[in-house]
Amino acid sequence: MKIVSEVLAPILGRILIGGYFLLRGIEHALNFPRIVEHFSGAGIAYATSLAVCMIVCEACGGILLIVDLWVATTALALLVFEVVLLMLAYLIALPSADTLMTHIALLGALLVLVNYEKQSAERVRTKRRT
Repeated sequence: MKIVSEVLAPILGRILIGGYFLLRGIEHALNFPRIVEHFSGAGIAYATSLAVCMIVCEACGGILLIVDLWVATTALALLVFEVVLLMLAYLIALPSADTLMTHIALLGALLVLVNYEKQSAERVRTKRRT
């Protein structure tokens, strides 16, 4: 059971959280004109630049989490991104309770990853012996 909690859970957690951000980035890229229009309609300056930054943060952050590169730094960047996104959502329109709870859950998951220690086969073997 220890192998599941020490090895499998962190890997699956990173893949699920990273996959969420990657898919969200792809979805926003596919709906780029609508996203820009939504931001522009809300009076947000530099709507196109903001939409591009949003897509890059989500897609690249998701990929970095999935492939286990700079996980803690990426999680911290995505955490800041999510807080800014929540503030923007409140400026545009009051988000639904479901949307708010989704973002709060993401913040919790990202906070866990901020303290992430890269899994290495050597560290896992060493821990198993002790």
